[in-house]
Amino acid sequence: MAAIGPWDWGDWLVVFVGELPMLIDWARGRLGASGSNAVRLLTGGLGGIALGRAFYLYFRETHNELFWTNLALLLICAVSVEAVRALRLRDVL
Repeated sequence: MAAIGPWDWGDWLVVFVGELPMLIDWARGRLGASGSNAVRLLTGGLGGIALGRAFYLYFRETHNELFWTNLALLLICAVSVEAVRALRLRDVL
């Protein structure tokens, strides 16, 4: 695990690998797949740790490359999933 302090490759691993299961679970839920509470708890916990580390690094240095890259990728993921969801809903109507 990454040491507390200046970020390194371990922080990139913790942040992006920790958020991936949360993003997949969220996207599946937004697109209509069902999920269990246990999975949501596990993925949410991992995502919380990852986001917490990203924000910790941001508060230490506001120009942190990891934080801003993470924020951009989360935004791209959210916009993409919502666009797919809107297109699917439009096809149903």
